[in-house]
Amino acid sequence: MIHSHLATHRKPGQAATRTAFICLAAVWLAACSGAHSYESASEHTVAVPVKIQAVAQASISGSVEALAELEADRDTQVLARSGGQVVSLAVEEGDEVSRGQVLLSLDDEQARMALQQAEAILQRLEREWQRSSDLIERQLVSREAHDRVRFDYQAQQAAVALLRADLSDKQVKAPFDGIIAERLVNKGEVLKPLQAAFRLVDPTSIQAVIHVPEKQLGSIQAGMPAIARLAAYPDQQFNATVIRVAPRVDYRAGTGRVVIAFNDANTLRPGQFGSIKIKTAERANALVIAAQSVVLDGPTSVVYVISDAGLAQRKQIVLGQQVDATHVEVISGLSVNDRVVSEGHNRLDDGSFVLEV
Repeated sequence: MIHSHLATHRKPGQAATRTAFICLAAVWLAACSGAHSYESASEHTVAVPVKIQAVAQASISGSVEALAELEADRDTQVLARSGGQVVSLAVEEGDEVSRGQVLLSLDDEQARMALQQAEAILQRLEREWQRSSDLIERQLVSREAHDRVRFDYQAQQAAVALLRADLSDKQVKAPFDGIIAERLVNKGEVLKPLQAAFRLVDPTSIQAVIHVPEKQLGSIQAGMPAIARLAAYPDQQFNATVIRVAPRVDYRAGTGRVVIAFNDANTLRPGQFGSIKIKTAERANALVIAAQSVVLDGPTSVVYVISDAGLAQRKQIVLGQQVDATHVEVISGLSVNDRVVSEGHNRLDDGSFVLEV
């Protein structure tokens, strides 16, 4: 009876306040429950399925490989130092020649006549010089007259020497031992001074020039062994040696010039094409990852490393050489046993949750 009485006589304002409080509590509980559900759903939707491989250590026999066309270190055009008509050709393409051997002869009739005339004048001046020398000793001629005779004699000596050189230049000779790679003139043709007559190649000076990326250039030194495989000899390999490494890098291509000389070049010819492999130093504990783990971002290489919390962390790395068809060397940016995404990184962002599958 007492409780009924109290309930019957409750004030209207108190009832309204109680109702409002109950409604607010219900809204708050619903909001908390909804936020928790959204957070759980969010966690499940951002987890990206990926495959992961650990960074491993391996023994790498270092090498740098590039394609090259063979060329001769001594490959030059033989010039006709004097002009004139070609009266004889002594060699043809493919002929072996020795240093100083005559390759062709030019018409030298006028040169011979000019030399004969100059030599006759020289003989006369030589007699005058001898007579003047005898007279000057007896003081029968002035010093001035004697000096004039001496000057004329010496000037004619120089003129004769020039004409003899011009006559000698009427024969084009080989500057070194080699093979005539190309004949550039014909018999009866009139040549100009310094016109090219032949192309001469020394087959023993065959070499290959390769252009090595800047990041690999530091691992190459003169004296390192190399192996060449040529398209002309698919079943053979040729031993070679690095003889020069360029001291500068071509900033436009990002490469440096490396020259390779062959130990036995008797069967090789300029223009042959093949691959050159330089053996660099062996590294026992090189870091290696799957090649497909690497993401190229412009000029940089990137991988995704998985943290203990399961997050993908984007890291820039520096690559070394290609180890085999599926693995590459990492020079910096990773440590051994780092867990790296090998598949699925195309769906990742820095900080993404991952699910290993």
